[in-house]
Amino acid sequence: MDSVFGCFAPVTSPVQWRTFSRDAFADAEQGPTPIFLFIGAAWCPYSQRFLHDLQTDAAAVNELNNSYIPILVDGERRPDVQLRYPAEGWPGIMILEPGGEVLWASTHVPPGQLARLLSKVRGYFQENRREIRGKAQLARAEQRAALQPASPQDSSPLSESVLREVAAATVTAYDADNPGFALEVGYGGPKFPHFDAIEFLLALDDDGSAATIVQEALSALMERGLWDPEQGGLRRYAVERDWSRVHGERLLIDNARLLRLLCLAGRQLDAAALFAQAERVRQWCREVTDEASQAPVSLRPAHEDVPDDWAVPARDETIFVGAHSALVSAQLATARSLGTGGAIDGSEVEAALRLLEDLWERGRDARGVARRHLDEGGVSGTLHDQAALAAACLDAFEVSGKRVYRERAELVLEAANKQFKQSGGAFFDVVEDRDAPGRGRFRRREITANAAITMVALRLHELTRTDWYRETATEALAEFARGAAKQGIHACRFGLALHRYRNPAPVLIVAGQADLPSTQALHAAALQLPSVRLAVQLLDPLKDLETLTRFNVEQSREVRAYLSDGRSLHGPWRSPAEIAGAPALLAAAV
Repeated sequence: MDSVFGCFAPVTSPVQWRTFSRDAFADAEQGPTPIFLFIGAAWCPYSQRFLHDLQTDAAAVNELNNSYIPILVDGERRPDVQLRYPAEGWPGIMILEPGGEVLWASTHVPPGQLARLLSKVRGYFQENRREIRGKAQLARAEQRAALQPASPQDSSPLSESVLREVAAATVTAYDADNPGFALEVGYGGPKFPHFDAIEFLLALDDDGSAATIVQEALSALMERGLWDPEQGGLRRYAVERDWSRVHGERLLIDNARLLRLLCLAGRQLDAAALFAQAERVRQWCREVTDEASQAPVSLRPAHEDVPDDWAVPARDETIFVGAHSALVSAQLATARSLGTGGAIDGSEVEAALRLLEDLWERGRDARGVARRHLDEGGVSGTLHDQAALAAACLDAFEVSGKRVYRERAELVLEAANKQFKQSGGAFFDVVEDRDAPGRGRFRRREITANAAITMVALRLHELTRTDWYRETATEALAEFARGAAKQGIHACRFGLALHRYRNPAPVLIVAGQADLPSTQALHAAALQLPSVRLAVQLLDPLKDLETLTRFNVEQSREVRAYLSDGRSLHGPWRSPAEIAGAPALLAAAV
């Protein structure tokens, strides 16, 4: 089988699998023949089990090869398909009419029952073609209508009341008895990490009221079952409310996000226990990382639902742009938080920048759009991938002081604005492909991805004072403000972006030539300040004169630091000791 199916698929199969392509859908239309769509993932044990059992199910294989167009998709490599055909879990098992609308969908078929199911749905399709075609046409009309820009009445002011409603919904979803967040209020399991909820509450913790929830939730991830006590690594989720019945798959992006969040919370809450937990996550990431691939996207440990004789890789070493960008951000947060004696960990910074350089050089297409992964022939990444790459670039700019990284973040946002955004509204989740088959041509505007790219725009506005960035953020957020709280735990990233929109981060500016030891010492001191809400940037008095002027910083040959809180400019400070000795001023500004 072709490598486009990903490493979760068997090398050979009795099923005549097709890719998700125009040719496959054209053959279905010509029949007309229903489509069997299977969306799996390398880390999903149930994907492995289904494909393993199918190998020897002669009746099901016969139905698929003779009465269906069987399409196999690696959902991680083809998020454009997975987003158009979401299921309630993994894998996604669906039967489509020839145009791509869903006739039947599930995540599980009992062993030995697939052939009977296929025969039954085939009979229904043959007997009800006209009715099915009519319903499919109505569904496609509704999807086309959803592509239109939102009307002004669908937007709401980005008010403090909206922020409070989302915050209240987040706190309501918190399970104090079994620290963590429920998908729905009053619903037991499953339990996922919900990093957005923790970071949102961390950002709101101005008076310390959310500190207990943040620390309890982070400790629960490490101590209540998700963290693998033997092999290390955060596992994906637990089936039960009390964090029991843990699923063993360990994903890079989950561990990277956990590492970054432990570092941020440790700094803001001055909690040594969180730093100790962050060190455990860092060590695991280092153990599964090698210089060639940097890190695996997933590790698939032994699992009772994966047969021992199933010859698939236990480790997927594909470099995914979004997941590995998250690793870059985690490494840079680690460098600021876990360095010896409070100093910046230079080796951690170097490793992060090497990976980021590889992602930048190989992970974008001719339009400047971030790819999904670095393998040859990879599709365009999602809006989440664009946001993750841009955020990693901004993190690199703050830590390294090199302007090129901020400029790269600007390029990513500009490309996203051209390829993902409609005029005057929110961003779509993927790039447009009018020739895509099935639902592939119908894009969606999704709240979490828009919040992620909005955070990039807001950070760029804070660092450059360029109005276009804030205007972009306003348009993206306003479309989701109405009814955001009704989305419960799924609105936390929106809440985090709205909080930053209403409370821009103060910016600590180090003005000096980057190659001067005095400039580097002042920049390092700025990075070691405990506040995670403080943006830091190093600006050259000659090369960045325009930006310095926007912050009302006077030109000078002397190396100095200033704090801009959006209302006034504080400082200057001329030495690391002066910065460290002004906590009251910094606390007041933050």
